[in-house]
Amino acid sequence: MSPSQFGCEQCFKADAEAVARAKTKFQMIARLVDESHFIVTIFACPHCRQHCVSIFTEQIDWSEGDDAQYVNVLPITPAESQELQKSGENLVARLQALGQNRAYLRDDSPTGAPRKIQWANGGLWIGPHD
Repeated sequence: MSPSQFGCEQCFKADAEAVARAKTKFQMIARLVDESHFIVTIFACPHCRQHCVSIFTEQIDWSEGDDAQYVNVLPITPAESQELQKSGENLVARLQALGQNRAYLRDDSPTGAPRKIQWANGGLWIGPHD
């Protein structure tokens, strides 16, 4: 599927910052990982029911307390949603494979730098986390 086939004007066809705000109203489908600094959740847009996977990672800044936080929101098909809920050990590799050629939302808050919200196209990488 091409990125233009995902979502509606409220989710994956909207401005990146608007989507970052709207995703707080998305409905949770399944929580795949629930750790302090690594959370993977499948959500659905309340308007069009488009599924997406949200990937949160955080690295602790032990010296200044300015923890780096990153959120990637990748649109997925219903079949991919079902598959991810059964992925287990392969989850990170599977997510990165899905995001290689697909647009996704990046919400980056690196240590010592301003927050940046943008659309990225492919190359989804899940970084280290504490």
